[in-house]
Amino acid sequence: MNMLKRAQITMETLFIYGIIAIVVLSGIGALIYFGVLDLGSYLPDKCSIDSIDVTCPQGEWQFEAGDSPVLGITANSKPIVIPTTEGGANVFIMLNQTQDIQVFTFSGAASAGCAYEVAVDGAGTDISIPADKVTPIDFANADGGAGCVISDTYKGQKLKFDIEFRYRPAGAAISQKAVGEITVSIK
Repeated sequence: MNMLKRAQITMETLFIYGIIAIVVLSGIGALIYFGVLDLGSYLPDKCSIDSIDVTCPQGEWQFEAGDSPVLGITANSKPIVIPTTEGGANVFIMLNQTQDIQVFTFSGAASAGCAYEVAVDGAGTDISIPADKVTPIDFANADGGAGCVISDTYKGQKLKFDIEFRYRPAGAAISQKAVGEITVSIK
């Protein structure tokens, strides 16, 4: 009889601890679901571009509140060119906040995206990116010279941006599209 009471007490204890664990995990899940607890802020900054020719190396970008973003781009094995025009249209390097948060300001207006127009911002010349060397793309002159500035409101937050631009390997006639994303802490 004494052995049955011990077994019953053990089972009740395990059952109670199991319920407590489920309640605690459900509470943490609810906090994450409703955005109160953001686990993404503990992840490191990263940048990835879905292209075999182009990368944005770790630590070669600068996103500071009150300043324009600077994105470092590297050609992997052969030089690449970001042209000023393609098919009669100007080429842009697009930097957009993935959740449409109005992160940037330029000319007094708020925006979720920033467009670096190579023909205007690059002084009318193609951008040549040598192999294995970081070339900074400074969005200070973006949007027709108005410049994109990261709002001070987002200082200390981790945000995700989409990157999109067209390029061609040096000497090639056909351009390719590079698409990627960067997750970065605003300093």
